[in-house]
Amino acid sequence: MKHNHVEAFKLMQYADKLGNVEILWNSRDGVTPFGITSRAGREMFHINWQQDRYVPDHIPNVGDRIQQAYRQLAKKFHPDAPGGGNPGQFRVLVAAKELIEKAVQR
Repeated sequence: MKHNHVEAFKLMQYADKLGNVEILWNSRDGVTPFGITSRAGREMFHINWQQDRYVPDHIPNVGDRIQQAYRQLAKKFHPDAPGGGNPGQFRVLVAAKELIEKAVQR
């Protein structure tokens, strides 16, 4: 199947400066960030690009990291977005993300 983005539906490795590695699955046909924040709050960067695995039918386990549409929605609803965004929806989006992250950390 042809996708618009080379990183679509791939499992990717991210690492911090201490060598900690996390795997992130891109669950969509969209771009992924070069850098993310680790569960421990450290900056991580996409590594070993050549080892990214295409797995469109991947079924994530509880606690797996998934790149979703959060960033796109955050840009759309952010109060500084063109047209004023939607501050109420932005607060709901941020609260939902924080709730999911806390549940995963437990």
